[in-house]
Amino acid sequence: MSEAVDAGSVELDSIKITTFTGGNPQEIRHLVTGLDVFESLDNYTIVCDIIVSEGIELLNFLPAGGEEKISFKIKTPASGKEISYDFFVESITDMVSNDMGSLKTYALRCVTMDAMKNSYSLFTKRYKDMEYKDAIREVVEKDLGAGKPLATPDQTKGFFDYTVNRARPFQVIDLICERSVSKKYKGSDYVFYEDNEKYQFLTIEYLIDTRKAKAKAFQFEYPTGKKAEQVDKRLSHRNILKYEVFDQGDSMNKIKVGAHKNKYMEFDILHGDYFESQEYVNSGDHMSFQKTDSPYDTHSSAYNSFAETSPALVNLALKDGTRPEMQINKNMHFKTAFRQKIFAYGMNIRVYGDTNLMVGDLIKLNIPEITSLDVEPEDQEVYSGIFLVRAIRHMLEKQREGTGKFEHFMVLDCRRPNLKRSLG
Repeated sequence: MSEAVDAGSVELDSIKITTFTGGNPQEIRHLVTGLDVFESLDNYTIVCDIIVSEGIELLNFLPAGGEEKISFKIKTPASGKEISYDFFVESITDMVSNDMGSLKTYALRCVTMDAMKNSYSLFTKRYKDMEYKDAIREVVEKDLGAGKPLATPDQTKGFFDYTVNRARPFQVIDLICERSVSKKYKGSDYVFYEDNEKYQFLTIEYLIDTRKAKAKAFQFEYPTGKKAEQVDKRLSHRNILKYEVFDQGDSMNKIKVGAHKNKYMEFDILHGDYFESQEYVNSGDHMSFQKTDSPYDTHSSAYNSFAETSPALVNLALKDGTRPEMQINKNMHFKTAFRQKIFAYGMNIRVYGDTNLMVGDLIKLNIPEITSLDVEPEDQEVYSGIFLVRAIRHMLEKQREGTGKFEHFMVLDCRRPNLKRSLG
């Protein structure tokens, strides 16, 4: 790994707050002690908390009451890209004053303007005979009037024919994600989220398939053994500063939700006809999904045989013969299993900031075996490997040395569908 003397450094030159109409702009960078920006595959918008500590009565000077706008840009020095953020101050929380009343600390809780639009957009409408990707484009671009472009690179099949009653745009997006079916990927687990460039509507498998090559550029390791004493010297911006495994197996729940075996039967409510059932059996069907790296299933053959004795989940999928084919009924058995499997194993890691890394990217982690400090450990076979970044928390903290500069760290929620080794 190359030297990275600027590990943790970030360019943050300005933080501007204005009134709702854009007037009375104020530079507040010198008053801000921390920023916390959160992006996730499970969030439709980016959110942010900005911690302010001041003694100039900024809230009264603006005045500020939870309708202001804030903008700032961050960039990792040298090779990092610049990210621009524009937020709406949704509320002002956690306000604390010192004993003398001369210093006030509070959090500006920020959301995107599109999140605010969603809060007042309420409509009744029928989406008729629209392909799923066309339906979500209509919701985002017309019904919501989003301020960012939408990418729909993963092609869908089937039609969204649905009437919504007094629904908000994000509620309709929920329905579309739940029903969408991919032309290419059997898991068809569609997500809609906002990253720092655009809105994305695609499957988790599409992310794995198209971004796995990125893992070569994003390899992180945990300094151990003889290198442990050098963590504070920031030898590399790819150091893992802390890691925590929080999910490793939940066998009974996996069985109950149908991740080992499930069955769906289709019933036409118009004609009263039953159609052929669809069944997922893990021991054979898990190979249908995209893998982060290892092709092996998490469980042994003996355990799979035990867990697949009978379907733990049996559902009836309704069909309306008067409407165009939605396709979802033919895919629900795969979708049910995939959603549980893809996020089965989780690890949080704390690393130095990197504005090139985006939510939805894949990274490679080299996690060491536990050993004494005077022995150079081997990589742990079970935890090391390629992970999907489910969420990113950018944390910018003002340095205590009085320089006015900020340090940039990230906490990454990393997921993978299986352990690296084969259990036979």
